[in-house]
Amino acid sequence: MSPVANSYLDNPLDISDGVIIGSGAWIGNNVIILGGVSIGEKAVIGAGSVVTKSIPAYSIAVGNPARVIKQYDHKRGEWVSCV
Repeated sequence: MSPVANSYLDNPLDISDGVIIGSGAWIGNNVIILGGVSIGEKAVIGAGSVVTKSIPAYSIAVGNPARVIKQYDHKRGEWVSCV
């Protein structure tokens, strides 16, 4: 971040090398994603989460460190708890 800018919000988004975000993924506010991590297609990352390892497609992950709490079961057509 540059302290010379009028506001820290004026600094460009810095994306680490190796971060892959799948199509249709939703990432909440203030999420931190570490380098080398993949977020799967249509995954949901809860606000304020810290993603330290890859999250599979069609999953909901929350927390610090983020952990998967639900996954969508295509055969049953519903979300299944992983907790």
